[in-house]
Amino acid sequence: MVTTRIKIKPYLREFLIHVYGGEPVRFPDNSYILAFIHELRVKQPTRVPRELPGNLEIVIPFQKNGKDARQYNYLATRSQMVIQDKVHTLFCAVMNDYVARKVHVVGLEYREALELFMQEYEIDSITYEGLKQKNYRDRNGKRYRRENRFKMERIKKEVFFPDQEAQKVLAASPGDEKLTLI
Repeated sequence: MVTTRIKIKPYLREFLIHVYGGEPVRFPDNSYILAFIHELRVKQPTRVPRELPGNLEIVIPFQKNGKDARQYNYLATRSQMVIQDKVHTLFCAVMNDYVARKVHVVGLEYREALELFMQEYEIDSITYEGLKQKNYRDRNGKRYRRENRFKMERIKKEVFFPDQEAQKVLAASPGDEKLTLI
């Protein structure tokens, strides 16, 4: 069994240890996080010490086809950040699903549902307020990007077709029906 250590945020570490049954964390074969790990791992550089710093030990399973886990068992700092981002996405999906189910189906308050989630998944390294703020920022960040996308589409229409007269001119151009916008 080949293992490696990665540095990850403490609450994500606690989440993974609870979900996958202890340390070292062994991801299932059909996990998309494991697919990223297989793609991102490289040979360990000679200048890097043998004992890697990190707060989470993960198992790198052997593949039938692909990189040998005994040689390709190093995850660079950027690779660890990518893995942390994927774990954070998984964490948010599980948390949002859990909290929504407890609030809308069971009828608990949001605070109670979030505290119950932290208790059930044994998350002690972040407070309720910190987790609530992180969830709020994630939701608003996505909303902000979505609103900006719609604004950009409107701006593109205004830049390329500043007024209705230009659209009518394009629509009335003889012989070329592909330019008809109306």
